[in-house]
Amino acid sequence: MPDKLMLMPKRIITGVVVLLCIAVAYLLWPSDAKRIKKIIHHTREAALRKDLQETMKPVSFNYKDRYGFSYLYLKRYLKRLFQDVEHFEIEVSRIKVKVKDKEAEAHFLARVKALETGQSYYIIGDEDVAESVILRFQREHLKWKVIETYLPMREGLL
Repeated sequence: MPDKLMLMPKRIITGVVVLLCIAVAYLLWPSDAKRIKKIIHHTREAALRKDLQETMKPVSFNYKDRYGFSYLYLKRYLKRLFQDVEHFEIEVSRIKVKVKDKEAEAHFLARVKALETGQSYYIIGDEDVAESVILRFQREHLKWKVIETYLPMREGLL
């Protein structure tokens, strides 16, 4: 009987340690939604630096949107934009992510202002209103990649 009583505290301690390890792993391991938000923020920072490689890193080679952009066309467009524009101001807010299996959607508000010598203009949104942006993601080789960009305000849907 005393042997069983001695094993009881060891089992309780082991159980508590296992539960603590699971809780710490859950809290420290980022969710898919957090990973996608991080991708959006990282891409924003890369665009501010006009770093084409880092800006295109989360874009899938299978990228195709309803505006006629493919991966290569988007890359060519951004390269030209980065060369033509001296500086950008990019605001991103209200990011909401919905994840379903191997696909996800990120909805957020954005405002992108291009600054050139003596002039500035908005590429996305305007001075008064940020534009709604929807990014569709797909999991490719354990990473989330953007497969489509959608701007519903441009189509009068919001």
